[in-house]
Amino acid sequence: MPGRPGTTRPRTGTRARAVAAAAALAAACAGLAGCQNGGNDTEPPDVVDTARLAVVRTDPLLASARNVTAATTHTGSGNTAYLRAQLVFERPIPQTAPDTPPTDAQKLAAARALTAAARSGGWKITSVTCSDGTPRNYTVQAFRRMPPPETGGGPFTVGLRIENQRLTAIVPYHLDAADPFGAPRETVPSAASCVETPGALPTAGRAVVVGRTGPTIA
Repeated sequence: MPGRPGTTRPRTGTRARAVAAAAALAAACAGLAGCQNGGNDTEPPDVVDTARLAVVRTDPLLASARNVTAATTHTGSGNTAYLRAQLVFERPIPQTAPDTPPTDAQKLAAARALTAAARSGGWKITSVTCSDGTPRNYTVQAFRRMPPPETGGGPFTVGLRIENQRLTAIVPYHLDAADPFGAPRETVPSAASCVETPGALPTAGRAVVVGRTGPTIA
């Protein structure tokens, strides 16, 4: 009888504990999104990653993006688990002369137009910075919660960076948390945005890391 002194406990208990431990480890890996399968490769992109990228590409703000890079585990580094999907769009700026970089006024106009499009399109503006150096740079961060794809994976938050005329969107990997960026809750109103309102303070909101690089593998 199990538990009686002097007898051997059945192996089923040991096996159950092993299965439970394995399940706990798998859950921890999924939660941390930084484990390697069997000590080898990180879990590769799946249908959720493909579907998420397809959902993001339907967003009006990103529909014109031509530089689209899918998620991958081919990171070029043994310490990086994966690279998230990325969409890049650059608003054309006419050159005033050959090989002439955009002027500060042109960069501000481009950033203002992209920020206005993001705001009207439902993106949450959370950080705005106008540098006072030379040349000047205009940086905006925004986030949007996307609906769950039909393939599953649940809703997810896309991070957006606007840097002068360049717009970059980062899509969470299927092993990521729904919001791996920790998007701030507070929204920067247009009146407090130096990109949108002349005379506003040069910095508003709180900037976070909106990066393509996944977690580091210890």
